[in-house]
Amino acid sequence: MLASWNFPLSLPGSGRPPIQFALLALVVLQLFFVAACSTPRQQPSPDDPELRRYAERAYQPERRHRIESYRDRWLSQDAAAPGDIPVSLSLPGEPGRYPLIVYLPGLGESVEAGKQWRAAWVEAGYAVLIMQPERFGAMALQGRYAKGADFTSLAKENYAAPALAERLRAVHSVMEELARRIEQQQAPYDRIDPRNWVLAGYDLGAQTVQALIGEQVAGIEPPKLRQPPAAAMLISPYASATGGLTHRFGDIKLPVFVATATEDSDSFGVVTSLAVRLAPFNYMPPGDKYMLLLSGGSHRLLGGSGQAEASPDGGRGRSHRAAGANRRRAAACT
Repeated sequence: MLASWNFPLSLPGSGRPPIQFALLALVVLQLFFVAACSTPRQQPSPDDPELRRYAERAYQPERRHRIESYRDRWLSQDAAAPGDIPVSLSLPGEPGRYPLIVYLPGLGESVEAGKQWRAAWVEAGYAVLIMQPERFGAMALQGRYAKGADFTSLAKENYAAPALAERLRAVHSVMEELARRIEQQQAPYDRIDPRNWVLAGYDLGAQTVQALIGEQVAGIEPPKLRQPPAAAMLISPYASATGGLTHRFGDIKLPVFVATATEDSDSFGVVTSLAVRLAPFNYMPPGDKYMLLLSGGSHRLLGGSGQAEASPDGGRGRSHRAAGANRRRAAACT
């Protein structure tokens, strides 16, 4: 296991938390520490300097919000891929307007994915919208390559530029429909604050987020969103060296939180090297870039399914903040 205590990681403040990137990154960081444990370890002493360092800058929510969830299907505005796009919305049950996290799941996952992350975000005071075009959900695992058990080719097809372009258009379609419902004050979407939102993605969803926030991909022209996200979270990201990594990621200027693990190889065989997961973080320009690296953590763990896995590190969990003048941060459990 990696760590077994709960650091209340976030920014100082009071009331419902604002949609600040650092807060979200640290909330996610806390979740990974908790989810990574399968067996309790000894609670650290209150005098532990590392624990005190985190506690001193911790945000303590005034309450844990009740979760309300809704499912819907929104008509795609993409003429090249007509049909309905499944969406789910989870948000606090109490009256109010809440900042938004748009979460894009991994290959083969549905809008019920990321259960742990979704629940924790909503309980902390955020609305969470999840979308996944059906052909990238369970249907993706039933295609021509699946019949021959050629899952590597199946995954590569879904990571290719035409599939990425289709997902980008789907995100644009959903965000336009969401804006329309908010403007018309349709419940429960009228409880979302559209000015404060963050993009998050896991696996295939992380690739989509990367393109939306500035990654340069040959043949791809990302859609213009009405309101750009305040920040992004890349969980188990993807990188291709085509065109040069510095060129690909050099235009990502907004705050980004990256989470990966030493055992973060997918079951499709597309990403088998940790260097591929680290590449987006390593080649982004400096400034408000953060990374969480879990020792022994798996790809499945990062998906937030709620099924904890043991780590080969024997339970020695530590977090380290990387030095650097450019405000990049890396947290690692080793």
